[in-house]
Amino acid sequence: SNSVMSSLTKEDIEIPPEITVNDGYQLDEFDVSIGEMYSFSIYRFRHMEEESLLYWEILVETENKTKEVIRIDEDEHGDAFPPAAKMVLEMDVNFDGTNDILICLGHFGNQGAVLYKCYLNLDDSFSYCSSFSSIYNPCIDQEQQLIWSAWRNNAASHGEGKYYFADGAYQMRERRTSDFTDDGHGNTETVTLTCEIFEDNKWITAEPFTVDMLDEEEYPEKVFGSSSGWQRSENSILLSSLSYPEDS
Repeated sequence: SNSVMSSLTKEDIEIPPEITVNDGYQLDEFDVSIGEMYSFSIYRFRHMEEESLLYWEILVETENKTKEVIRIDEDEHGDAFPPAAKMVLEMDVNFDGTNDILICLGHFGNQGAVLYKCYLNLDDSFSYCSSFSSIYNPCIDQEQQLIWSAWRNNAASHGEGKYYFADGAYQMRERRTSDFTDDGHGNTETVTLTCEIFEDNKWITAEPFTVDMLDEEEYPEKVFGSSSGWQRSENSILLSSLSYPEDS
């Protein structure tokens, strides 16, 4: 991506007619990001009086032709969003061989989950896919053709999910909860794993099992190994590592 705001003042930037400037707002940040198929001109506007009010408009172009204007409204974004140049990612996330567009909305909730807005590239036009925005901390696994999700329920309980794309939407079909116990001195000793599968419109729970985290052979194999069903492919890409590279 090419950062351009450093060499231009906000007054120098000519806002194209495709971009909407709401009353009472002014340009706050601008940058350009170049992907494999598209270029993205990213405009962030801030309210002149209520400075906490922000929205974005993103001009998607190919060969200098406007393909789409994508908007991130005030009520859509979280906190600690990345700089403009890192907001937009171009990647195939429905595994049809064509790059789609993902926009980082920032961190949400007490546990700081990162969420994305998704536009699928279908028949050479972009279609907003609302179900992608429910995937916490998405990790794209091209090899297994699924999207991993991970979240914290609280300090002693973590969750993971597997999302599959079918019938135009992302659906979680498997999930696993890890509940940790300690020895009373803050040292984690065991984890109890509860796996569930979504079938016939309901979650079916398998018998939970407990693993000794100090067992150097059993713990990694049962929790993350190839036989666990929860091993991510080596080339899986955690989207937040691209949006927030300084944190990864």
